[in-house]
Amino acid sequence: MSESMQKPGVKSVNPSASTTDADVTRDELHFRRIDIRGFRRSDGLFEVEGRVVDRKPHDHEPILGQPVPAGAHMRDMGVRLVFDDDMVVHDVQTQGRADHLDATSQPTKIDSCYAYAAEGELVRRRWPTFHRPAPPKE
Repeated sequence: MSESMQKPGVKSVNPSASTTDADVTRDELHFRRIDIRGFRRSDGLFEVEGRVVDRKPHDHEPILGQPVPAGAHMRDMGVRLVFDDDMVVHDVQTQGRADHLDATSQPTKIDSCYAYAAEGELVRRRWPTFHRPAPPKE
């Protein structure tokens, strides 16, 4: 990056590796957008909305779960928090959306580690449909 293109106080560690070179191309591997907005409500409360969206520009097959087509949201999660001047929370709402998932798709975290074992307590509480009892001990 040329000195004239840099923001004040920003220095390039290796100017010769700059992506502004005409002969250098880039292929996007992953996209994540984090959007957070704050509001003052007419009832005197405050509201903050946050959303995280992940997608890949290519087909993706997670270790667990359904294949995700290129451009589809792998993750689309949101939260809305309502609070007052004293930071007392009055309401919390969450939402999760992903076009490639349906009610029968197993959450990708299940069986990804000990804490998310299908026979474990966490899965029993959060995803009871996908919980399976532990095998009997011998």
